[in-house]
Amino acid sequence: HWGSGGRKTLPNGVVLGGEPITSGLLVAWRTLVELGGHDAGLFIDGVDTDFWLRARSLGLNVVVAMSTLLEHRLGQGRTVRIGRRSIELTVARDFRYYYQARNLVVLVRRHGRQNPWWAVGAVVRQLRHLTLITALVPWTRKLPPISRASRSPMWMKLSSRISK
Repeated sequence: HWGSGGRKTLPNGVVLGGEPITSGLLVAWRTLVELGGHDAGLFIDGVDTDFWLRARSLGLNVVVAMSTLLEHRLGQGRTVRIGRRSIELTVARDFRYYYQARNLVVLVRRHGRQNPWWAVGAVVRQLRHLTLITALVPWTRKLPPISRASRSPMWMKLSSRISK
């Protein structure tokens, strides 16, 4: 998952990547100490993005190990047809959408001013994904968990404390 930023190959052959996912991230101990580790309050979704944005703010880059293959999926694959075209969608369990919505709001509040293009892109990608799966995968009901995220006592407490 390259998120915002894509790949860039330097003249020396090193490939820089964009927004990584933690499942496939190898971090130097010095970097982990310098950044203060992961934010456990972002449980399950957004931890990687927060870490990456903090690393970027210090001028650190993601380096891609091109010959490495790590398969990872955040849910179940569903193929849907629109006319003659087939689209592969990844559909997660409802609780994942709750945390994705809650944590995206936290991350946009925390990093949006310093990274406005990332923030806009992240919100657009999430809305696009939710629109597609809600419209095209009949058994999904993703909007109720997302609306619960914005009304939960945990979210109210968290959002009142986060003003960065």
